[in-house]
Amino acid sequence: MSHRNEDQELWEKLRQKDEAALKSLFFKFNEKLVNRAYHLINNKEAAEELTQDLFLTIWEKASSIELKGKIENYLLVSIKNRSFNYLKSRFANTYLTIHEEDSEVEFQTHEYDLKQLNKKVIWAINQLPAKCKEIFILSRRHEMTYNEISKSLGISKKTVETQMGIALKKLRELIK
Repeated sequence: MSHRNEDQELWEKLRQKDEAALKSLFFKFNEKLVNRAYHLINNKEAAEELTQDLFLTIWEKASSIELKGKIENYLLVSIKNRSFNYLKSRFANTYLTIHEEDSEVEFQTHEYDLKQLNKKVIWAINQLPAKCKEIFILSRRHEMTYNEISKSLGISKKTVETQMGIALKKLRELIK
């Protein structure tokens, strides 16, 4: 049986809510999809979440998705798109945070090579002094509040605020 026929059969079973078909799809492609997402976004936990979300979406919407070609191609394009959307949202949050103290926020639309942009942001974060970097990562990646960071590191909230100010200023300069 050709791959196309196997893929069409598997997809048809998914459309009919066959749990065995979903498990088969998961075991066949989960690791590859997580690795692809991780390669694009450099965050293992988020890559796993994006992949799980993709499988959930397929389970919920397979009956309305018309598969044209190989399932693997569909999955790889889907995880790439989800990864880019994740990067866009993370970059937008960082961009707005970096500019939040500016009196005027400019909204501009640019086409970015998101992989290059992600590398540049990671490079800029790695240029921060150790304490600034640690506090920035706890705040932005781990979404901890200044109070939580203060307690976790045994430093005052004012020190956290000062270090975040330094980090945001340096990132703004490095990313320009």
